[in-house]
Amino acid sequence: MVVEEGFVVRIPRAIYEEMVAHVVAGYPNEACGALGSKDGQVVKNYPTANAAEHPDDFSIIGEADLLRIFEDIDEYDGEMIYYHSHPSPRPILRGAIRIGPNAISSSMLFSPIVFTPSRLMSECSG
Repeated sequence: MVVEEGFVVRIPRAIYEEMVAHVVAGYPNEACGALGSKDGQVVKNYPTANAAEHPDDFSIIGEADLLRIFEDIDEYDGEMIYYHSHPSPRPILRGAIRIGPNAISSSMLFSPIVFTPSRLMSECSG
């Protein structure tokens, strides 16, 4: 996915609240899931179990869940946005999420701290 400047995805409040509840329920481990979007609007939340070997410091959506999500999103010709939490207050930057040989997903992160760009850069470099 090529993201143009000004790229915005709108998340309805009810879906956002579902995401937050899922992330809170996963604490103290990282929680993860996906969103289905169509034309810049999130239309569906896909909360998933964290299939990582070490869910306290990494998150991954299992293959069966990914297949189910992609098949459903294909039904409405949408796009997937991956989301996960970092329960630790220290930010961890991970690049684009590669979900297949030619597919890269957008990513969204939940963290217990709100970061301004300057604070994020200073936290990650130090």
